[in-house]
Amino acid sequence: MLDHLHPAFVHFPIVCIVLAFGFQLLQVLAPNLSPKNAGLWLMGVATLFAVISSQTGEIAEASLLNLTAFQIGEIETHEYFANITTWSTILLFVAWLFAYLQKIINRKLNYLILAFLGLLSATVLVTAFLGGELVYIYHIH
Repeated sequence: MLDHLHPAFVHFPIVCIVLAFGFQLLQVLAPNLSPKNAGLWLMGVATLFAVISSQTGEIAEASLLNLTAFQIGEIETHEYFANITTWSTILLFVAWLFAYLQKIINRKLNYLILAFLGLLSATVLVTAFLGGELVYIYHIH
């Protein structure tokens, strides 16, 4: 029963990370127009749901039976990118929250956060693409 929860949670970190990138880009380009700390709090939500998605993905993987070697390889590739995304999300959020609490957010740090969010957006979108392939091309549910 729990193996079907993964699709319900995976969309939250995808959307939150990409939105955090958008808000951070706005923060860098037009700081007066951007909601203050919106990206940081979106990353907090993304972190929570990235961990939940990772765990429900492990449960879903354990429930799969009769897979070919090719399908297993595709799942492992998806899992590899998912692990990079999850751990990077956790690390970025903790570092950003620490900087926020220490009141050391400045223009240079905002650019650095934007760069990391850009990379993180790329990894979460690759992970999402690979997950979509698993479902819609290889029919792994």
